[in-house]
Amino acid sequence: MTAQVIDLFSRRAPTRPVLVSAPDTSRRFSEDELVTNYLSLKTGSTVDDYRRDLRYYRKWLRELSGHSLDLYEAEEWHVGDWKTYMLETMEWAPATVRRRMTAVGGMYEWALRANLHDRNPEYAVKRPTVGDNVQYTGLVLTDLKTFADYARLQSIRTTVVTSLLLTTGMRVSEMCCASVEGLFWDGPKRMLRITRKGGKQDQVEVPPGTHHQLLTYLGGRTNGPLVLGERGGAISRHVVWRMIRAAGDAALPHLAGKLHPHDLRHSFVSLLLLLTGDARLVQRRAGHTDINHTFRYDHALTGRESTDVAGLESVLGLHG
Repeated sequence: MTAQVIDLFSRRAPTRPVLVSAPDTSRRFSEDELVTNYLSLKTGSTVDDYRRDLRYYRKWLRELSGHSLDLYEAEEWHVGDWKTYMLETMEWAPATVRRRMTAVGGMYEWALRANLHDRNPEYAVKRPTVGDNVQYTGLVLTDLKTFADYARLQSIRTTVVTSLLLTTGMRVSEMCCASVEGLFWDGPKRMLRITRKGGKQDQVEVPPGTHHQLLTYLGGRTNGPLVLGERGGAISRHVVWRMIRAAGDAALPHLAGKLHPHDLRHSFVSLLLLLTGDARLVQRRAGHTDINHTFRYDHALTGRESTDVAGLESVLGLHG
């Protein structure tokens, strides 16, 4: 199967501005002042759009990144994480992510030129190209097995979340919205009804090992969200993102700060393509509307020639 090579992100032409002197910290604005003064240069609907974008970015830095940062503390890798979170966890359209990154990059660029800050952490982070959204951290099969084994030693909720994402190929949003009532038997197979992107109803097979873990986690519960959050409602996407990142940092130090939930879906599609060789089957399993999207995953997983089919079945939980 021929892999398609795609250009995931566009490059920007402007040359990075160079400071002629160190930032004047005596006249540094507060965060609110920085945002207000930057927005004062904008007009029309751009002001409201950029205000929302900057508000969300600040919330990410303070609450969702796990680092409690302010605008001046952000580094390039924080902005990269933010981009990944928006694309893969929140599943926002690349055009939306691109606009939000433009708002943030413009603010830092203005502060840099005004000698109010010493860097633009957004500058070197490639903005997504509209229409393309496939990313991959670079897991090899041994990494994937190590991560799966580590996750199974954590809390039962971490075990279930990891197994569901890895062995069903669900998107994070699909798992977060799934309910216990969506579980049903189809002959010998245990199935789960889910809602795909765009509201389309679908169902995925839950392999035996993952099903056993799920039953242990549910403990007899027959209704409500499939996976619970801390307050008893459905688990949120940003909690799943942080859960996967924490487990990845501990299990795979060489990929610390890089693993995200979409890597598990990416691995599922790549492994299933290798295991079955049936792109149409994998397309249905992954819920891809276009089979060309499925082909993009064919090149992603490396180190696969040294792993036999039994090993792949063990990793995926595809036991007959």
